[in-house]
Amino acid sequence: MFAQTAGTVDPNREIGTSRSFPLSVTVVASTNAADATNTRRRREHIQMDPDLFRQLKAAGLVNLNNHLMLTMGGYSVPLTVQILAPQSTITQACIGVEALARFPGVSLPASGTLSAYAPSTPVDDAAAQAAGQYYEFLTDNGSNTTMLVIVPHAGNIELNTETLATAAKVALDAAGKATSIWGGRGYGTGAQDSYDHWHISTVDTWISQHPVLDTIDARGWTYCLSFHGQSASNRIDIGCKTAQDAFVDALVSALQGDAALSTQTIARTSDTSEIAGADSHNLGNRLSSHYVQFEIGPEARADSSMRDAIIAKIATAWGAL
Repeated sequence: MFAQTAGTVDPNREIGTSRSFPLSVTVVASTNAADATNTRRRREHIQMDPDLFRQLKAAGLVNLNNHLMLTMGGYSVPLTVQILAPQSTITQACIGVEALARFPGVSLPASGTLSAYAPSTPVDDAAAQAAGQYYEFLTDNGSNTTMLVIVPHAGNIELNTETLATAAKVALDAAGKATSIWGGRGYGTGAQDSYDHWHISTVDTWISQHPVLDTIDARGWTYCLSFHGQSASNRIDIGCKTAQDAFVDALVSALQGDAALSTQTIARTSDTSEIAGADSHNLGNRLSSHYVQFEIGPEARADSSMRDAIIAKIATAWGAL
């Protein structure tokens, strides 16, 4: 598509600015070792030739680490943009086997299209389910800066995370911590489930591509709490920045002592874990100075008694600060 001499990228090459989406590309298998140990990010990244990236950027279509929609075989997926090393001979786009699994029945190389990513304009939830859409929502008084609860994978992406967020707002408001909620509801279509259709890790979430989130980004939140679903059975993992260690250790101990959660393994996540909340790029750490992240298995998310126990301990811990 954009021919280049193998092993070189010409910095003086003329950059066209007439490109528009959707843009047809040939997608091939990735051989890049970036994020080699992080399965989740391999599932969510698309890599492209530097010249292709420079042309798209010059046309105002993409920035490094923001998201594009890749459509192949009738399925669309948001993927985070990475640039391949300059010596690459790939002239279009490539994804790894983990990302390919998000496109049922597709094998590489394949013809695809790149288009702009943006959540849908807020719509009726039933209509969003029928159309397989992702849209943002905000529960907020217009000026709060105390506590923000985020659930970017609500709807059917990570079930019952929004239920936890709603309950947390009620309990935290009552504990004296004025609370707002931002989230995104997403739904699948056909053979592609909601997670594969819409999941973007919070480490990669590009705020300016989420117009509702962008309206509250600059407030300078004091506290931020997020609820996520994990697939591991009977687990609740809690992550944070190092400065929050003592708070989270106490919260873990309180949850471990709750009889309603006796079937759950409850632990502080390692800072190097894929589901840790320690990364400075994590959305919660970008939004606030005090961030705690919950990764909750399917059993605790589905059980109302366990959800109530989690929320009660959260309200007590945050209310004391």
